Amino acid sequence: MDSAVLDAGIAAQQLQLVNAIVDEDRQYATRLTITRTDNENVSESVISTVISWLMKKKVLSKEHCDSFREGTYSTPDGWNGTTELEQGKTALASKRNSGVPGCVVWAMELDEQDHRLIYGRWHTRIGIIGNADSCIVNIQLSRYIVRGFIGEAAPPIPSTPRIVKMLFSDEANVVRVGSTFLNDKPIYLTSETLTSKFIPDLTDPNRTLSLILITTDEESKLPVRNLKNLTKQLFGMADIYVLDWHDRALMNTYREAFLKNMPASL
Repeated sequence: MDSAVLDAGIAAQQLQLVNAIVDEDRQYATRLTITRTDNENVSESVISTVISWLMKKKVLSKEHCDSFREGTYSTPDGWNGTTELEQGKTALASKRNSGVPGCVVWAMELDEQDHRLIYGRWHTRIGIIGNADSCIVNIQLSRYIVRGFIGEAAPPIPSTPRIVKMLFSDEANVVRVGSTFLNDKPIYLTSETLTSKFIPDLTDPNRTLSLILITTDEESKLPVRNLKNLTKQLFGMADIYVLDWHDRALMNTYREAFLKNMPASL
């Protein structure tokens, strides 16, 4: 990514739609770096994916796609993300800054009803800074309870936003968090992958993605009942590795790499 994209951070600050709503509870946040294996403009491709996601949710109509892409769309008119809405109402807005030549600086917000909790609302924010070759995508999903609600609201079920899954499922997209490539499945370590993947990821000074190492017990059982489900819930926020104590070759390699009585030893 060239210096012009980095300079777009100033423009991005000018593009902010909203300050957080009072008592808004962040449920999911990730910062993706995306490139493509084809010649398609990656920044515009990401915006197209966002548009497809919103159309499938039926919160954006085909007739408004162009203005939404151009960053001039809002419903209700003038909505900027700070106003709490009536139950059942949906709000959507987009902005775009073309002040940096060759760069895309674009943002959107969506505020919609929580279908599991009548007094709850979901607030999605997506921001894109990039060019034709590479872009950074910030995605944040929060929930808040509208004023007037009395009682205790049950916490939402953790899950990965569908838009993140859509960006990852596009086979032409190469998706990273920092320098780490995303995995949507748990990584079962071997002596080879311990040294070729886990240790380089763990010691990478530029790594921003959390790594979770889960070990088996004496009977080779894992402490997590549904590991695939946990991986899906943490997708985009952490990569999950699994280490089996009973794999002798793996453990020998591990003990060579992480010396006994050192902080990283098990």
